Amino acid sequence: MSAHNLTLHTERLLLRPITGADLELVWPHVADPRISRLMSWKAHQDKAETAAFIDSLEQSRLAGRGITWSIFKDGDFCGIISLINIMRQHRALTYDCAELAYWLGLPWQGQRIMSEAGRCVIDHAFGALGMHRLEVGHFSSNAASERIIKQWKFQYIGEKRHAFKKDDVWHDAKFYDLLQSDLA
Repeated sequence: MSAHNLTLHTERLLLRPITGADLELVWPHVADPRISRLMSWKAHQDKAETAAFIDSLEQSRLAGRGITWSIFKDGDFCGIISLINIMRQHRALTYDCAELAYWLGLPWQGQRIMSEAGRCVIDHAFGALGMHRLEVGHFSSNAASERIIKQWKFQYIGEKRHAFKKDDVWHDAKFYDLLQSDLA
């Protein structure tokens, strides 16, 4: 997918596909264990790890498997939002679905930035990208993520007990979905 057609704007935000040029902006946030605490990844230990992470996101976009946007407010990098695991079709089955993933740096939390960025990406996914279904999940203990997912009108599917292990602890996870028709 061409990065050119994927730049999005809201009233307050610029969302553009992440690139290697974002390394210095992303690095301090992904190195902060307070952000990674409730994420699927551990805090990065060096910039090379972050550079490889960004490269994998770019490769995913080029292969049509995902899109990650860097979020900017007033020219400041705030965080990222992604459509990951994009699946269009498998054999005779059509899916047209993706999973939403996101995080904000600590200075930008609580300003409704992710609420606005998420609505924009959801509209883009269902509109320009022709998705039929979006999915999202979170650590069951992440109340802030649960609140924003409900703001976006996702429907609760259920909770998996001991869905995954991180830092030698089993965590429960809650899952949601949103159909294009839910917004009509």
